[in-house]
Amino acid sequence: MINIKKSYGHSNNKDNIYYPYKSDNKYTHHDENKSINKNGCGDGKETTKIPSYGNFWQTNFLRVPFANPFSFNNTGPTAGGVALLNPNTVKIMKSGDYRVSYIVSINTVGNPVFPHIPVVSVFLNDSIIPIANAQATFAIQLNNSTELGCFQLVGEAIISVPANSTLQLKNHSIFNRQDILTCNNGINALEITIEKVS
Repeated sequence: MINIKKSYGHSNNKDNIYYPYKSDNKYTHHDENKSINKNGCGDGKETTKIPSYGNFWQTNFLRVPFANPFSFNNTGPTAGGVALLNPNTVKIMKSGDYRVSYIVSINTVGNPVFPHIPVVSVFLNDSIIPIANAQATFAIQLNNSTELGCFQLVGEAIISVPANSTLQLKNHSIFNRQDILTCNNGINALEITIEKVS
């Protein structure tokens, strides 16, 4: 790649390199400092990054057994092929690196299991990411029966996603295989945000 700087000129048919003309203080083909192919500008179209993202959340109480996915009943802004395939599954059409962040409310009043060690993991194409280093697996631990209330379990990771993938958030409470009960009192029970970063 080479960089065209501010200059004026014409198409040289011999080497097929385009030199932009200036018209009304604008370039008719390429703005200055735009990258072009060394053999010319091609069709003159600029490459624009199209965003891919989605936000999904749940407003109802959920009791999610061990190894089961969480579900979502609301969809926020979405773009670029990120969408709910079904209440439990997000479909991601484009390959790339994605930031996945989530918040799950943890209810110990309705589910007084102690020690309370809920674990939540991101599963990509039905596989945990990755098993070796628990990149997208997060937990909290509440040891005392006096710790009754609504708590937040928060997780975030940047993961590599192949095209046409599925993503789920699952109860992965491997320490005691407990259910996870969410909170709900005019708040979100859980939410997940997915954003393409490359």
